[in-house]
Amino acid sequence: MHKLTRSEIVDIKNDKSLLLDVRTPEEYSSVHAAHSINIPLDEIININLDKSKQLFVYCASGDRSQMAEQILKSKGYDAKNIGGVADAVAALGKA
Repeated sequence: MHKLTRSEIVDIKNDKSLLLDVRTPEEYSSVHAAHSINIPLDEIININLDKSKQLFVYCASGDRSQMAEQILKSKGYDAKNIGGVADAVAALGKA
């Protein structure tokens, strides 16, 4: 798993990168990181996002985000798994 650097945090806050929460909508509504977008893991295969942006993905523990990272990379995205929601909230704050 990848720990966000200060510059990556700034890029997410400035929309140069995207932060994806791949948990269910119910999980997302209970708590999520600031600046994140909820795209559940089962919908990741169908996304069409700007490939010039780096994607950072997280879930509850890092398992689903690991799968999401692999799917996104196979689709040509620059994706990194940052682990669980606690790590994302610690880096970016709670929304």
